[in-house]
Amino acid sequence: MDKNHHAYLLEGERKTTLAGLLGKLKEEWGIETKGNPDFFVLECETLSIGEARALKESATTKPFLGEKIFVIAANFMGHEAQNALLKTLEEPISDTYFFVIVPNEKILLPTVRSRLLPLRIGAAEGGAKNTPADVLEFLKSPAEERLKILGGFLTHE
Repeated sequence: MDKNHHAYLLEGERKTTLAGLLGKLKEEWGIETKGNPDFFVLECETLSIGEARALKESATTKPFLGEKIFVIAANFMGHEAQNALLKTLEEPISDTYFFVIVPNEKILLPTVRSRLLPLRIGAAEGGAKNTPADVLEFLKSPAEERLKILGGFLTHE
């Protein structure tokens, strides 16, 4: 995970993907999430236009410490809310980063999706195990091992 882009898209279950992202931010970027005035998490079932506008307003100020990080974790985002965020995602102020977590990228407008760089977080960090290397490893595994892997998916909430 590098800082060459300003807005990232993560697909997956909200809580586990968020936990994986927080771990990665701390591990790879050295971002302290607790007590950090430049770190914002908005976790909701549906992102409202009011929340999107408030987020947009917060993103117009420079960071206090170094980088300003916004994490938006929502199961649904209305078109109006997405449109309210569009300009912010297109032209953020420097040292500002956005991470959008949704269950499926198809809930996002194509214009919003085009501004986000897909980011995958491996199973060890709490995200989905779905990289091409993981798929090949699964397919090469004996049937007994594949059943164990599949059983792990079935027992998770």
